[in-house]
Amino acid sequence: MLSNIIAKFQSTEFLLSLGSAVAAWLVAAAGYLPSEYAALLMGVSAVVYALSRGLAKFNMDLKSGWKTSEFWLAMAGIIVTVLVAIPGVIDPQIALAIGASIGASYVVSRGLSKNPLDESGVFEEMLDPIDVPDVVDALDPDII
Repeated sequence: MLSNIIAKFQSTEFLLSLGSAVAAWLVAAAGYLPSEYAALLMGVSAVVYALSRGLAKFNMDLKSGWKTSEFWLAMAGIIVTVLVAIPGVIDPQIALAIGASIGASYVVSRGLSKNPLDESGVFEEMLDPIDVPDVVDALDPDII
């Protein structure tokens, strides 16, 4: 079971995003990089990863969001951001901006991966072009 979980997270995008975030925090812990920069790099990595996965899965909505690597990377990024903001390692306003950016990018990535035309046909009707003369004829002439 553990090998199945590890196999799901072996894309080069995931490994690079995770590696760059870990490297940034290690460099910051060693005193060579301000903590704010490490947090920013981690946030940017999570944002770019989520958006790239959303574009790669465009209209393919294959599995539940919580089962995706972009969810777990975004969740880890938000948790780390909160954990370093609580003791004051980074400014809370910076943490808020980073956490919000990570969360928003995940939401956008999930939106990109979903197919807008579902089986019920509801969206299909919404996408049909309207006949403008019919709409104009239906308007009340007293309002126009």
